[in-house]
Amino acid sequence: PAAAEHGHPAAAEHGHPAAAEHGRDGIDAIRTHLGRLAGIDCAERLTVRYDARLTPGTSGAAVFETSDDGTSRRLVAMHRAGDPGGEGSSSSRDAEGLSIADIMRDVAEITAERAVRTGASAGHLRAAASELLLRPAATSRDGYESRGRRCRAGAAALRAAAEHPHRASRAARDLSGGGGDVHEGADALLSALEKWKELSATRSVRFADAAAHLVGSLARAELGEALRYETDELLLDVLLKHEKVEAIVSKTLWALRLRMKRRGGVNPALDRLIEQATSRLRGARNDGEESSVHRELSLLDALMTSKRHTIA
Repeated sequence: PAAAEHGHPAAAEHGHPAAAEHGRDGIDAIRTHLGRLAGIDCAERLTVRYDARLTPGTSGAAVFETSDDGTSRRLVAMHRAGDPGGEGSSSSRDAEGLSIADIMRDVAEITAERAVRTGASAGHLRAAASELLLRPAATSRDGYESRGRRCRAGAAALRAAAEHPHRASRAARDLSGGGGDVHEGADALLSALEKWKELSATRSVRFADAAAHLVGSLARAELGEALRYETDELLLDVLLKHEKVEAIVSKTLWALRLRMKRRGGVNPALDRLIEQATSRLRGARNDGEESSVHRELSLLDALMTSKRHTIA
């Protein structure tokens, strides 16, 4: 087998021996089902396929890759699905297991999320700031090196930072070197958000909602650079990706409005982008149904009309 890299399962050659083991009648009753590895999902390294003919009740069994001479074996997956025809059936297909490496990435993500929540509940935002600032940098060719493309911990960090914007900005400033003021820390958080966007994290409903919440909270607290248009573009990206999710749309419009109010003027290019992104939302305003989205659009329109002077 090829050597494993970055915690991923080894890229085993097709046909390597595989064995699934489980206990049916107690800890001492171990059954072994022999077969050969049919392949590993090399794109995301999520699943392992093998042709072992399994019996009902084997879900959760350990799947081992065995050396050709049988002298060593390596845990590669946890069995989750067998063939519909059962043992010896002509209609059988390859069985499938969850990669142990991917299971461990999920464990790491849950652990990171718990650390963010525990720290935030005690008023400490360093874990949240660390998740937002340092995680995007730890990438590899296949995505985030240690936890795949998961972003539950990132979403938890965004929510914690949104609830405590000053503490989060100070923590981000300290992680960034500690040489500036709290506004530098807020800018570091916004810059990190843009990197998360590049890694497609804003496709997640949970992450997108929390991102809009943080941007709005920083604007309301008057933290960070008001003329940072990359942040407004991120909000518009969230708006387009989740235009059918009312809670995200209304929160994103709220964040855009607070940022515009803080700038004190309208940027013509950004104004056009906002108009394009909200055109379909505005078209739905005449259906007679009042909602939080309609209210936020009205407030945004009123603000754009009142801010008559132009800013660069």
